[in-house]
Amino acid sequence: NNTVIYLCTILTGLVEFTNAFASLDIYIFVSSVVINLCHFSILTRKSMRSTSINLVMASVAVADILSQIYGIYRNVEVYLESQCYDFWYYLVFYENKLFWLQTTVRRYSTFLGFSISLIRTLVIRYPMSSNLEKLPQPKTSLYFITAVIFITLPSTVLGFFEYSEMYNGEMECENEQGGKYNSYFSTYSDFLKTITFVFCQIIPCLLYPFSTFLLVLELRKATESRKRLSSGQKNLDSNRTTKLILYLTLTFFVAEFPLGIIFLVDSSLTFQEDFYFLSNVLLFSFYNFFSVLLSLNTCFHMFICLVMSTQYREAVKGIVFC
Repeated sequence: NNTVIYLCTILTGLVEFTNAFASLDIYIFVSSVVINLCHFSILTRKSMRSTSINLVMASVAVADILSQIYGIYRNVEVYLESQCYDFWYYLVFYENKLFWLQTTVRRYSTFLGFSISLIRTLVIRYPMSSNLEKLPQPKTSLYFITAVIFITLPSTVLGFFEYSEMYNGEMECENEQGGKYNSYFSTYSDFLKTITFVFCQIIPCLLYPFSTFLLVLELRKATESRKRLSSGQKNLDSNRTTKLILYLTLTFFVAEFPLGIIFLVDSSLTFQEDFYFLSNVLLFSFYNFFSVLLSLNTCFHMFICLVMSTQYREAVKGIVFC
């Protein structure tokens, strides 16, 4: 009994903490949109469009902006529900589609982040390769963005048709759902979710830090040889670019990977299992916490670039003192 009471106390404290953190979500969502709009405007300036990495980072900023819309909408929806507005069908319809948008662009962000690390690793490892000399060029970013869209296309299409919204006429002011799972997805929902989260979230999340680790190793190998061939300032700029990617990887991994684990565990739970309700409470609390943390992390991308990139700072100066 004492053990159960102790565990319940820990669970209650954890839920209260995650709920308190999640209560700040609207401020974080709005801040992320504003900051990433500024980030995008800087990365797309003429002086910054000279490399594929900057343009891929700009596309990540767009994905980060779009991923906040669902959270902002949910806050608006909660307010409308409290005011007892009679259009539940429309609320649920847009909520479903915006949640699909959020999960889709988060997948884009994951793969695009991996692309940034991959480009940098290949450029450093094979600096004299004629086949890879075009990787830093701006048009390369279009190939990577297109590849990401096609790689994630099956899960994107499946996610869009996961719900079939049905209008049930005017409903009373109560928490009734105006949509339901498509019968096909209700049958294979757990399987499809597992496949999606493993191949579109877990695996990229593991590849992202792994490729960054390889990037750091390759940088160390290349540093000594570059000291003999190039100026100290050029080496410093190269090191800063690599560190920039490393820090972006860390901020991404700390939230996105736990979210992938949460979705994977959630898809494996069944109503018949012991402690199903308790597990759901924990998973929901962790989901809220890491979702808000992921949005918070997107706010730091601009400042990391500002600290680590001389080119980025010059672009900011050009905007401020134009």
